[in-house]
Amino acid sequence: MLRAQLDDTITVIASLDWGESSSAQREASAVLGGIDIPPLLGEFKTRLDELIDVEKSVEKTTHYKWFLSEDPESRFQVWLHEYKASTHRREGHATVAHNHRFWLTSLILRGGFTDTRYERIEDGERNGLSISAIESRKMRSGETMVLSPDEIHSLGELRDGTLSLVVQSKPVRSYSEVFEAGEVRRYRDLGAQLAELRSSL
Repeated sequence: MLRAQLDDTITVIASLDWGESSSAQREASAVLGGIDIPPLLGEFKTRLDELIDVEKSVEKTTHYKWFLSEDPESRFQVWLHEYKASTHRREGHATVAHNHRFWLTSLILRGGFTDTRYERIEDGERNGLSISAIESRKMRSGETMVLSPDEIHSLGELRDGTLSLVVQSKPVRSYSEVFEAGEVRRYRDLGAQLAELRSSL
């Protein structure tokens, strides 16, 4: 049964040593790279309602994050990212320079984009908020990428219909950062935001 490919992949990923997220994510990249994509897309097409938990899924300005699975020990989660068509996509999230709270590995299932990485530029007058592009890579179906929480990136040239399978580790900090117009903004997870609300009452 085609479902076995997704189940088997998650089982293999669960067997990795998640005590060290960096090595686990690099190994997960090799596991995702071995997926036979056409049968997996066929499985999503025929059993989408069974595979996706809509209640745990999230809509962003640039894409939908469809929740597929979570490790029982909360070491990682598996998502299907569906990028919105250019006619419905708003600037933000994936298309502006940002980092993440967690390590992630992504496999392009369909479509593609350009992944650009940045470095922080130390600038005392601007409190170290400047960034500069250092590398761009065109990503196509079948290719994987690994991203650490400290890496800053953005996605450009997003092709309509792009889908990616994403494995993300548990968060290593309570916020992510967005770098835009010479400023950096921190976005806290809900637990950290709740703590801030509590302290303000």
